[in-house]
Amino acid sequence: QNYVGSVIKQVMDDDDDDDEDEDDEKDAESRMQQAIDTEDDAHQVFGVSTILNLTSRKDEAPIAGLRSALVEKCGTNATDSTNHLIRDILGNESKHIGLLISERLVNLPPQFALPVFESMLKEVEKAKSKNMPYDFAYVVMICKVYKEKIKKNQKDPEDLFANPEEEIFMEESVVNFEYNVQGMGAPAFGGSWDEDDAQYIPYRRVLLLKTADIPNILNKIIQSL
Repeated sequence: QNYVGSVIKQVMDDDDDDDEDEDDEKDAESRMQQAIDTEDDAHQVFGVSTILNLTSRKDEAPIAGLRSALVEKCGTNATDSTNHLIRDILGNESKHIGLLISERLVNLPPQFALPVFESMLKEVEKAKSKNMPYDFAYVVMICKVYKEKIKKNQKDPEDLFANPEEEIFMEESVVNFEYNVQGMGAPAFGGSWDEDDAQYIPYRRVLLLKTADIPNILNKIIQSL
């Protein structure tokens, strides 16, 4: 994957010059270690986003696997109408569908996602102007969702999105479905709970979005912050 995509990295300042004695071996070692640590921090990735074409690249093994998994999960977890729609879209090579990937560290707020999404849209438009295969009618987004275990006499269990802005994407989706990933290497929030504390089960919620709706979705995210 190239051309369209972004990473979130830390920008380091270079204004911490040390004027102490250059011949001080201990101080030199300290500065060297600091430089190494700074270099490591500068290369640490806090998030990544990109979009993959599930139509034009359907014969590539990884993409074929993604498509098969999507069809399988949809067939066993979605409504009949959602299942038929997604199958029809995947089978229609005249209208391309993309997989929108947006991952970041859990403690980074939605404000970090906005410039990444905006940059991605600009990159997609630039790619389209060069006749590259980024003209998507639809995109799929797979969200990490944690569903509260239902307690006795509880009416409205809470759903938590790992990336809060994705709840707005869900509200604007054409269709969506979810599946349980408990015990599949996708643990819920860590830590321990008291008996009365809420406990959560990890799910994946698959959203089908019209690409044309994404700018409006981003505006709604901005308004919600």
